[in-house]
Amino acid sequence: MRWMQIRRVLVIQLIYLAMAALWNLAGVALIARGLRAPGPTASLAVAAYLLALGAVTYVGARRIRWIYLGGTLLAGVGAASAIVQAFQLDPSLWPSSFWRYAGVLLNGFGLFGAVWGCLVGLKAGPSPARDAAR
Repeated sequence: MRWMQIRRVLVIQLIYLAMAALWNLAGVALIARGLRAPGPTASLAVAAYLLALGAVTYVGARRIRWIYLGGTLLAGVGAASAIVQAFQLDPSLWPSSFWRYAGVLLNGFGLFGAVWGCLVGLKAGPSPARDAAR
């Protein structure tokens, strides 16, 4: 893929993944203090997964389109799932409706980045590695 075509959307995707990882880390820290997490779940494993997904997505954007698209799809499915759960699960699982809708907003940002990333990734030209080989 051409780097200039994907750079803006990749920044949005990486910001989302970092913020979602921080959300989970903050939840774990709050639980360790005996307080409630901002959402129904908080996990160090999910935080690590999100950061690893960001690294894979970045490398894919720089080198291999199908890896980028796979990472983008995984992030998008996760964001969409979290949005759906915010409306299906019991609202008492969140400390307040503010945190419930903050999670929806955060994951909406991630879903936006994933949709935009898929559109750009499918439309973008060949990767820089292929350009260099020609």
